[in-house]
Formats: sequence, structure tokens, C-alpha cells
Amino acid sequence: MSEVPAGFVALDRPGDYLELFGPLYRSSDPAIRNVIAMRAMKKHLNLRGIVHGGALASLIDTAFGITLWRTTEGKISTVTVSLGMDYLEPAKEGDWIEAHVDALRIGRRLAFVEGLLLVGDRKVMRANGTFAVVEPRK
Repeated sequence: MSEVPAGFVALDRPGDYLELFGPLYRSSDPAIRNVIAMRAMKKHLNLRGIVHGGALASLIDTAFGITLWRTTEGKISTVTVSLGMDYLEPAKEGDWIEAHVDALRIGRRLAFVEGLLLVGDRKVMRANGTFAVVEPRK
């Protein structure tokens, strides 16, 4: 199962790391700025045959940053200061994993976010993050 569900399009600014890690997708609805998703592939699995915790961490960290950027319409740039994550259930190859993110507060120096990774209605991870607001890259 490799198809992309309706309502999602390929992420339009992936960068080198995300090209290796992804593909990643975003909601095609401009009003929905807080959902980033991926299809779990063989390259995301650990030796137990489930999605590696580091892959889930990459997805949520990326979703946090993209959500902050999209929420502010690209007016701020951020870098991760800290992530807190709880792995709730495993994800497996073929799963469509969605990161649902809430930007809690965006200040002049710090931004705070929280989110869930979902496979359907199953909660796979809960996470929170703190991001430093930095000068945009030239």
C-alpha cells in the first residue's frame, strides 16, 4: 500500500535530509497547517520489523518545525532546543502516519509545540518540543 490518501500532497520544500528520509506529505487544504504525514517504508524499520523510534522522532521534529513555519506564514525560522517523546504503540511497514501538531505559543525567542503521531485512530506517539526562534537563513 503506497498510495497517498486524498487531501495530501508532497511536501514542497523537503531539503536533502528529508529527501533521504521521506517522502513526506502535507495537507492540501491551506487552512490545515498542522498535519504532516508519511507512509512507513522498509527503510524506516528496525530489526524487530517495526518503525524505528528515530524515524518517528524525525517525523514529529520535522512536523513541529514545518507547523511553526506555516503558522507564521514563513515569518520566523526555528531550530530544535528540546524534544520530549513517549512511544505509545508500534507502527509498521505500510502504515500511513500522520503528525498532528498544535503550536502552543510562539514568542520572540522561543516557540512551544505539542503533537501526536496517529495511524488511523491509534496514537503511536505523543510529543512536545521547544524551539529557538533564529534569524532566517539567507
